[in-house]
Amino acid sequence: MQILSAIRRTSCAAFCLIAAATPAVLHAQAWLLDPVVAPAIVNDAPMLLIASYVAATGGQTLAHGNFTHVNGSTAPGLARLGVDGTADAAFASDLSADERVTDVAPLPDGRVVALIGSSVGFAVVTPPQIEPPFPLVPVDPVDPAVITSPGEPDGSGVVVRPVVPVAKFIRLRSDGRKDAAFAALPIDGYPRVARLPDGRVLVWGAFRAIGGQARNGLARLNADGTLDATFAPALSSASLNVSAVAAAADGSLVVSAVAYEPLGRTTYFFTRLLASGAIDARFAPPTTGTSYSLLAVQPDGSVLAGNGNLTRYTPAGVPDRTYAIQIPGLKSISRIAPLPSGRLAVEATVGAANALGAPAVFTLGVNGQLERDLRRVPGAREGHRLLAAFADGRVLVVQGTLVLNSSFYRIPFDATAPADAAIAPIFLGPTLVDPTLAISSADAGALTPFGTTITHRYTGTVNRLETDSTGRVIAAGTFTHIDGQPRAGLARFLASGALDPAYAPSAGELLFAPPDGRMIVRQMTVGPALEDGFHRYVAQIVRLQLDGRVDPSFAFPAKLEAINTNWHAAMPDGRILVSAFEPDSNREENLKLIWLGADGQRLTTLSTVFTRFTRFIILPMDATGAALPADVVMPIPIGGGRPNVIDAVQPLAGGRLLVAGAFSRVDGEARPGLVRLLDDGKPDAAYAPDLATLHYPNAALPLPDGRAFVFGSAITRGRWQAGVLRLRADGSVDPAFQPPPETIASGARRLADGSFFSNGRRYNAEGWPDLNLAPQLRQGSSNGYAATALLAGDGRLWLGGAFDRVNGQPRSALARFAPTEVAGITAGPRSQTVVAGRDAFFQVAIGTTQPAVYRWTRDGATLAGATAAMLRLPAVRVDQAGVYRAIVTIAGQTFTSEPATLTVAPNRSRLINFSARSRVEPGGPPQIAGVVCAGAPPR
Repeated sequence: MQILSAIRRTSCAAFCLIAAATPAVLHAQAWLLDPVVAPAIVNDAPMLLIASYVAATGGQTLAHGNFTHVNGSTAPGLARLGVDGTADAAFASDLSADERVTDVAPLPDGRVVALIGSSVGFAVVTPPQIEPPFPLVPVDPVDPAVITSPGEPDGSGVVVRPVVPVAKFIRLRSDGRKDAAFAALPIDGYPRVARLPDGRVLVWGAFRAIGGQARNGLARLNADGTLDATFAPALSSASLNVSAVAAAADGSLVVSAVAYEPLGRTTYFFTRLLASGAIDARFAPPTTGTSYSLLAVQPDGSVLAGNGNLTRYTPAGVPDRTYAIQIPGLKSISRIAPLPSGRLAVEATVGAANALGAPAVFTLGVNGQLERDLRRVPGAREGHRLLAAFADGRVLVVQGTLVLNSSFYRIPFDATAPADAAIAPIFLGPTLVDPTLAISSADAGALTPFGTTITHRYTGTVNRLETDSTGRVIAAGTFTHIDGQPRAGLARFLASGALDPAYAPSAGELLFAPPDGRMIVRQMTVGPALEDGFHRYVAQIVRLQLDGRVDPSFAFPAKLEAINTNWHAAMPDGRILVSAFEPDSNREENLKLIWLGADGQRLTTLSTVFTRFTRFIILPMDATGAALPADVVMPIPIGGGRPNVIDAVQPLAGGRLLVAGAFSRVDGEARPGLVRLLDDGKPDAAYAPDLATLHYPNAALPLPDGRAFVFGSAITRGRWQAGVLRLRADGSVDPAFQPPPETIASGARRLADGSFFSNGRRYNAEGWPDLNLAPQLRQGSSNGYAATALLAGDGRLWLGGAFDRVNGQPRSALARFAPTEVAGITAGPRSQTVVAGRDAFFQVAIGTTQPAVYRWTRDGATLAGATAAMLRLPAVRVDQAGVYRAIVTIAGQTFTSEPATLTVAPNRSRLINFSARSRVEPGGPPQIAGVVCAGAPPR
C-alpha cells in the first residue's frame, strides 16, 4: 500500500461550488498486503538425470550438480550415496548456495577435492575490432586475470579479461565440510578433474594457470589436494585444450587435445605422457585430424579411442584391427567407463537402420565382444544411461521408460501451399521418464534399483487463478508442495485464505474453470509402446469433482483432438463452448465451434468456417512422419503453445457469439481476427469492426456487453507503437477510450469488477493504471513478476506469479491484498518531459470509496473541464508547460497533490526519412537512394 505523503489539506469553502457542479467519476481504494495468505509454495524439480556421479571408495558414489535435496534431505549440490543409494548422513556439506560444485575427485582417505564455481567467460578489452581466436594464453603466468590471444602476425593480440571470477579447487573433509587447512587453488578456463590410480588427482581441460602457476591444459594434484609442482607437461602448443584423458596403472596418461594456433592453424594431439609428464616416444599413433572424446587404457597398455565409435591402438600406437565392437544396431557411443580385466561399460545409441536410436548400456569384453545388454537383465527397464563404474565391476546407471516426443508445424495460412503443408518433424527425445538409479552386480548379470530422489527445490510459480461460486480460489502453476502438503500444480484455497486440505487432485493442466468449481483439466500419462518401440504421452480431458476426484459422468468426445481444443465459455444450463478440429487437424476448414453438454458430449457443431490462419498450429507425429492419434501429444508444445487459433469467445444476448482469434476469413469473407456470429453460426453482417487506424491487429478481447478491445500496432504522430482500440457493440471505434501509452495489452484478463489485469498491472475500464496497486515483487536478487490476478467476491485481490517477496515480506508465488480506506491522496501525478505535438498524461489516486471531486490546475490556474482523476493533454504545445496539481475534495476535506512539472521539448525530429536499395541497371552494383525532409517547423 502506498501511504499518504506530502499532501496539503485546505478548507472546502473555496471549492464548494465546483464540488457541487462536478460529479465524481472514479472511486478507488488503497490495498494492504494480507498477512493471512502466505503459503509456502515450492517446486521440487527432478534432477536425477541431470546430476553427475563419481565412483568413490568403498562402493560409495559422489553426486554433484544443481540440486538442493537428496531423498528429501537438504544437500546443497553435493551428496555421498551409500552402496544402497541412500544419502550418507555422515556426509553433510557446508557449501553455500553460491559455491556451486562443477566437478569432484574423491581422495583415498575419504576426503574430496571439489571444483567450485562457474567456468570463466571473456570480454574483449582492446583492440575492439579484433575477435579473440582461441586459445587464450596468460600475459603474466602469475596473474591469470589478464590473458591475451596472439591473433596478429606481429604478436599484438587481443587483451581480454574474465567477466566472472575464476573457479577454484577446495578440499572437503570426509564428513563433507570444508577443510580450513587447505588453501583454495584458483583456476581459469574450463577444467575437469579425475582421480588417478595412485590416489592423486588429474586436472585437465582448457586452462592456462592453477594456483598462480602456469599450466597448459594439464595439471596434477597430490593426494592431499595440493598442486604437484613436478608435473608440468611441455607439449609444443602453448594453448592446449584437452578433450579426453585416460590413466594407466603405471601412472602414464593418454591425452587427446587440440590447439588453435595463430593465423587459423589447428593442431591435434594424441599422445602418451609418462608419470613425469614427459612425452612417451614409444607411443606413436598415426596423425589424426580430430580430437577424441572417448579414451580408455586396457591392462596391456592398449588404448581405446574414438568419437561415436572406438578404435584400439597397440601400446606402440598401431591401429589394432582385431578389436570390433559387437553391439547389434549400434549407431553411436556416447560414454565409456573401464571395468576390471580390460572390460568396458558403454553407453550407446542403438536401433534399426532407418529409425531413431535409444540409449542403452552394455558391457563389453576385452576385444569388444558383447557381454551384457543391461536392458535384458533382471531388474532392468527400457532405457539406460551410464553414470559410473566401480573397481569391483559394478556399473551405476539411471534407467526409465523411453518416451519420444515429436511435433511439426503446419502452415495453412500460406495461400499458395496445400492445406496440409508442413515443415519436417522436430523430434524431442527419446527421453527417460520416471527415472531411477540402479546398480549392477559385479558381472552385470542383474540390476538392483535404488529409491533415490534428487531434486532442486525452489519457489514455485502460480500462473492462473480462478474462483468458484462459493468464493474458493483455484491456483494453478508449477509447484509440487504447498505448506509441506503435496499439490501437483493445482490447489484450492478457502475464502479464509487457508489451503483446502480436502482438495488434492492428481497432476493435471487446468484448461477451464466453470463457475460451479468443477475444473476441466488435461492429465498426461505414458501410453503403451508403439511400433517404433517408443512410448508417447497420452492426453485425457477430465472434469474434477469438487473434492478433486475425476468425475466419471463427464466424457470428452473421443473424436475431438484433445491437444488442439480451446475452452471458451460455460452457460447456466451446463453447456460448454469449445473450439476444436473435427474430424482432424489436416485442414483449416476443420476448425469448428462446438457446444458440449453437461456430460461433455457433443450437442451442436456450428457450421462456421475459419480460414487463412495467421499463426502456426502444432501437431504430433511419429518417427515416420505420420500423424499420431488425437490423444497422443507432446507434454509441452513448442512455440506459442496455443491449442488452435480461436483465442476467445464471448456469448452475447440472443445466442450471438463474439469470436476473436488468429484467422483472416470467416465463411469466405474478410474478418481479420474478430467476428460476431448469429445463433446459427453465420457471420453477423451488421457487425463490421473498424480497424482502419490499427495496423497489423494481432489479438482481441471480447467483452460481455458486446464491445471489444483490439490489439496491434499503430502509427501515432509518425511513430510505430503498440496500439489498442476499444470497439463499441456495433464495431465502431469508441472515441472516449483514450488511455495512456502504458495500458491494457494483448493477453489481458478482465476482472470481476470490470477492471483489467495486464502485464503485471491492474487497469480500470478506461485503460488507466491502478496507482494504488504497485507491489514491489522480488525473486531472489532479481525482480519478480505477477502473471495473473483474481478479484474475489469479498473484494480482495489475489496475485499469482514468480516471486518470493512482496513489499519486503516473504510471499512465495501467491499474495492477497485487502482493500482499505485511506482518506486522501495515495499517489500523485508525476513530472514528465514530452515532445511538442505528443500527448501528456497525469493521474492521481485516492484511497477511499467515498465520492470525490477532482480539479486540476496549471501554475495555480484551474483547467476548465479537468474534473477527473485522469488528465490527458492531447498534442501538447510549448505554452502548456508548467506545474500541475490535482485538488481532490472528499467529505468536505480538500487534498492537494505535490506538484508535477510538465516540460515540453521542441519537436526537432525529421518529418520523413526514406531510403531504398536497388540495382540501377541489370547486373550492376546495388545503390541506395535516400530522401530526407527536415527543418524547423512548420515543414
